[in-house]
Amino acid sequence: MPENETVTTDVKSDEQQEKVHTEDATEKSVHMIPKSRLDQEISKRKEAEHMIEKIAQDFVDAVPENMRDLIPNLSPADKITWIKSAIDRGLFTEIKESGPDSKRPSGKQPTDLSNLSPFELQRMGYKK
Repeated sequence: MPENETVTTDVKSDEQQEKVHTEDATEKSVHMIPKSRLDQEISKRKEAEHMIEKIAQDFVDAVPENMRDLIPNLSPADKITWIKSAIDRGLFTEIKESGPDSKRPSGKQPTDLSNLSPFELQRMGYKK
């Protein structure tokens, strides 16, 4: 007899599971999003992605043309973050050198000593 009881219990549990499954399906159908609302949200998302791509392209255009090969191929949001970080670190700033004296430690121009008298030249040699 105990075998019959377990069988009836199993049958009841299957019937209960079917009822629960049917109730879940009706609840899901009640909470569905209307297609017009879904289309509206999709269009908003596409517009936002388009704006992010446009901003990323503006950041790429701000980078000097000879250094654009350094920019990795990332998603637009990650590309913006990468370029901003690189600009903050000075990766894209160009150092301009003008002539052989540009590598001197000090930036001041040497004084013209050709018009000075010998006495003034000696006086300049002593520290004040």
